[in-house]
Amino acid sequence: MVDPIAPTDVARYPASTSFRLLFTDVDSLQHVNNIALARYLAEARATFDAEVLGHDLVTESAKGHAFVIARVTIDYLHEAKHPGTVEVHTGCAGIGRTSFKLAQALIQHDRCVAVALTTLVHRQAGVPSPLPEAFRQRFAERMMRDVSG
Repeated sequence: MVDPIAPTDVARYPASTSFRLLFTDVDSLQHVNNIALARYLAEARATFDAEVLGHDLVTESAKGHAFVIARVTIDYLHEAKHPGTVEVHTGCAGIGRTSFKLAQALIQHDRCVAVALTTLVHRQAGVPSPLPEAFRQRFAERMMRDVSG
């Protein structure tokens, strides 16, 4: 198997969010479908961003700031099954001049079901602009942990 795009070790992630799986997310094979898993990842990403940046910066363009997704990559590693819950672990995987990357691991029953890597770009006046220092510091505080040892 090819190495996943984000770590599967939940100890590396500084934040987690739990979700109850919905029956309406089950496909004809009785698995939680991939679109639903992507939605859980997106919800956890929005929760993480709101905790870091403040809710108003995530839900509306406060003070001209906006964050847009430039790229999302998801590796589906195993099937998720209903009923139950999933935990999505999230952390900052990198900070660039105008963007930042978030890594995520979606876990069910202590098994990593999916991992994701998302690049978000900071924009002002409709164009990419440097991340304000305050945002940089907040994301730096939530970087992925190094647990090698």
